[in-house]
Amino acid sequence: MAEDEKTLLREEAESNEKQRPNCVKFDYVKSEFFRVIHADGVVGGLTPRLDIHMDIWSERFPIPKQVVHAVNGDGSLGNEIKSDRQARDAIVREVEAGVVLDLETGKALLDWLTERIAEAEKLLNERTKESKDKQ
Repeated sequence: MAEDEKTLLREEAESNEKQRPNCVKFDYVKSEFFRVIHADGVVGGLTPRLDIHMDIWSERFPIPKQVVHAVNGDGSLGNEIKSDRQARDAIVREVEAGVVLDLETGKALLDWLTERIAEAEKLLNERTKESKDKQ
């Protein structure tokens, strides 16, 4: 390679370094569908494209499907007739959201969760120790 070409390549590389930012900003913007959900568990698996699909659910006792109230003589609402109540005969797992992650995002989520779990366990252990020391 000629000396002129080396100089030209070096100058181009130096120019690219000057144009490259030394930091990147990210703004977090909540979508109109943003909400906080409680998670008691997750169910899911792999998609046909080998992404990770998980449905997050919260668990609760069932609410009645239907209740029946008596009508008082004056037309006002009376007491519920409990024998006519219709309800589910199972605990409800209400699926709150479905999330699909590619493999790299799944790994990043795993790392993030592992760090949060370690933090929580450390704080819990410190509180347990403090509680024992006070006794």
